[in-house]
Amino acid sequence: MTVMRPAVMGRNGVVASAHPAASLAGLKVLINGGNAVDAAVAVASTLNVAEPYMSGIGGDGVMLFTAPGASHPIALDYCGPAPSQVKPGEITWDQTFNGPRASLVPGALGGWVAALERYGTRSLGELFADAIDLAENGSPVTFRNAEFISTAAEHIRPHANAAETFLPGGSPPRPGSIIRQGRLARTYRTLAESGPDAFYRGPVGEELCRATQEAGGYLTMD
Repeated sequence: MTVMRPAVMGRNGVVASAHPAASLAGLKVLINGGNAVDAAVAVASTLNVAEPYMSGIGGDGVMLFTAPGASHPIALDYCGPAPSQVKPGEITWDQTFNGPRASLVPGALGGWVAALERYGTRSLGELFADAIDLAENGSPVTFRNAEFISTAAEHIRPHANAAETFLPGGSPPRPGSIIRQGRLARTYRTLAESGPDAFYRGPVGEELCRATQEAGGYLTMD
């Protein structure tokens, strides 16, 4: 049987992402008068909640867009460097893929803010609203969520905060169950109120570095 899916069309914009909740967050921004950069930040922050194994404020990335009237696209690279305290001789090949020693300096928030400062029209509070709501009130676990969390369960289990969230009752969640991330909601609220300094020079960054070092990683406030 052939399954026919219509092309998605729009007069003023289209939003596509790996999770419908994130796509909806971006679409709401456009409907309310925001632009594509605003929508991209709303999508990315909501993916942090709905697809945490692939997207997150502790990660890195790039943004490619063309400003109205411009003849060339703009590429914004916000991939952080390796932490300053890294000792390459101590890291095994496997540790570059998994665990606390695999992380670069988080660049995502810095990249989002840089894009918004130059081309955005909305505040962080407005753009983080859907991410905060989804984290507080719960995100349904998709089949893909369940697969990734189950595969990574033994990497998650040693870390109490992560295990409490993603392995409720000690086991991977079933598709359709609800995951709530109250700590993540509080983090986004703090960043919405205090800006990126709370992350890069303040309490959020300090806690991130403390937990990473405790687990054997290299991140420091430097």
